[in-house]
Amino acid sequence: MTLEDYLKNGNVVFCGYRRNRLPDFIVEKKVGRIKNFTPKNLSEMRDEYADVYLLDHRAVKVLFADFPSSARYVLVRLLPRLSWVVAIPGLIRRLRLGLIKIERVVALQNGDSIERWLVLKHLRVVTLHTRLSLSDDIGVQGLLEYLGKESTKYVVLRFYEKLPNLYREGGDLDLLVGDEDELKVKEFLAKNPGKIGVDVWTPSRTSHNNITYYPPPLARTILESAILGPANSRIPAPKEAFLSFAYHTLYHKGLFAGVPTTISGLEANKHPENDYVRELSRLAKNIGLDIDVNMEELDEYLSKEGWRPKLDTLAKIAPRNKWVWKRFFDFERSKENGMGIFILKQKVFDLGIGDAVLKTIEDGGEFRILRIKKFKPEEVRYVAEHLRGGVWNDGGGEHPRRGRACAPWNVNQIPRRRASMFEALAAGARMPTPNSRMVWDGRGRWSRRELNSRPKS
Repeated sequence: MTLEDYLKNGNVVFCGYRRNRLPDFIVEKKVGRIKNFTPKNLSEMRDEYADVYLLDHRAVKVLFADFPSSARYVLVRLLPRLSWVVAIPGLIRRLRLGLIKIERVVALQNGDSIERWLVLKHLRVVTLHTRLSLSDDIGVQGLLEYLGKESTKYVVLRFYEKLPNLYREGGDLDLLVGDEDELKVKEFLAKNPGKIGVDVWTPSRTSHNNITYYPPPLARTILESAILGPANSRIPAPKEAFLSFAYHTLYHKGLFAGVPTTISGLEANKHPENDYVRELSRLAKNIGLDIDVNMEELDEYLSKEGWRPKLDTLAKIAPRNKWVWKRFFDFERSKENGMGIFILKQKVFDLGIGDAVLKTIEDGGEFRILRIKKFKPEEVRYVAEHLRGGVWNDGGGEHPRRGRACAPWNVNQIPRRRASMFEALAAGARMPTPNSRMVWDGRGRWSRRELNSRPKS
């Protein structure tokens, strides 16, 4: 598809665009979501999952960091902005690495004026989650009627009080759908695209920050306990409504939700899109829960109820959630003398290399094996669903419910690049933080680099 196809039929997001009216092509656009916002933090843009991003003012800085991975095209307004001082080095770096290419300069009509935009084609699009849409002709009521007629297992996760109307103008619909109904729902939406944004999440599909949206057992609990809601919709039962919304607030939104935190050095967003504090208070009142609505109190309550993610899942969330990082991982790094756990998948033993792997671990000198445990079938299921964010396919794309809960990882084929990173961390290299990442130097070594630091020439 060309840029023109995506502008006409895809999801389009304007970031940092401050003119009172949008370019003329928007008036003729009848399919796909349109959003115009000024992000408080550039990382907010990654959650939009748009096909085309149009950047202006401060948003141009994402060419240096936080580049939207789902974008097919990124258009940057060609006007002198201070943000280009930061953006140009990032643009050059991405061009040299073959991540993007300059396609052309396009002129977009906006009333009586012409705007020129630099067109960047993204060459390595990541589509972990596709944001779908719904036509106004079908509408939310039509979608709900279809879901009911098809006996679909689903819930509208939140902000469902005004259904079939959306909670606010420009809002969207968040659906949690049973694994068995995922394809059916997505096909219906794909056949009826429009301007109403719809997110479809499932218990097992990897879709949010490379983990499942909720841990699979919790997602199934939400679905199985659902009750009838407005406009004959299916909504979470009162307790699951509070728990799932608190989970979303803390671990998906973090500080962007605007919920107060008691952690020093962190400040909640003062202008969230929705009033999360009021909604949490309302949902807590519905179940007779007296709780201070701050992030730490909510986290303690979720832990008590078994809804806090496991520590390894929190580690996957932390790079994009500063509150999670600060609460669970911001400690002074010291030499570790504690225990480590290696989980070997069944394929290792099917290949007959289990003993060789164990010997390699012990011969490395960093570890001494104290105990070996073989999981029982019920333990395998528990581990598969609760650890690693419910994801065990190592990015191979296999859907857990359609194949093995733990996809094979042949240890004889670990890329040297990945192995070297493990060795660097084991040797005491500092773990990446929300403002840094592990960088490969091309000569066999990994190191941690702060995002605001420049590589040595």
